Amino acid sequence: MEKRIEALERANRQLKIAVAMLAVLTVPRLVVPAAAQTSTPDVVRAKSFEIVKDGRLVVSLGVDDEGGILRLANNAGRAVAILGGGEAGDGGYLKLGTGNGQATVQAYASPTEGGALLLKRPDVTDGIWMRAVEGGGPAINMMNGCVNVLATRGMKFTTC
Repeated sequence: MEKRIEALERANRQLKIAVAMLAVLTVPRLVVPAAAQTSTPDVVRAKSFEIVKDGRLVVSLGVDDEGGILRLANNAGRAVAILGGGEAGDGGYLKLGTGNGQATVQAYASPTEGGALLLKRPDVTDGIWMRAVEGGGPAINMMNGCVNVLATRGMKFTTC
């Protein structure tokens, strides 16, 4: 009987030592990451960032084939604004939409072509293009309405 009690006491001591060693090894792993998170890193690097609201993606920041891209969505998760770099291989662009896939305002910047702005209704493909033309003057094209105004050194006006 005494041998059994001694064996139990020895097993109990060994178990206490094992639990104490496990606690010594585990507690720093739990505490150190919490303390390390209080500092702010100088740079955060990732291929994309996503912000969700109620399980829906509302903001994404990442890259596509043309460069960096920022997408903003409404509460339904539909894209309403896209800001990107390098569409058509050069300048940046901004597209504002209705949330149903139709961009109604589009702005483009190009180092060779200058700036351009497209305004249109969501239910049609054509709209009003405004851009700078060679020589520094403005150009306005109303595609469906066939109005074409170019103002460079000589004024040109076309209508249908």
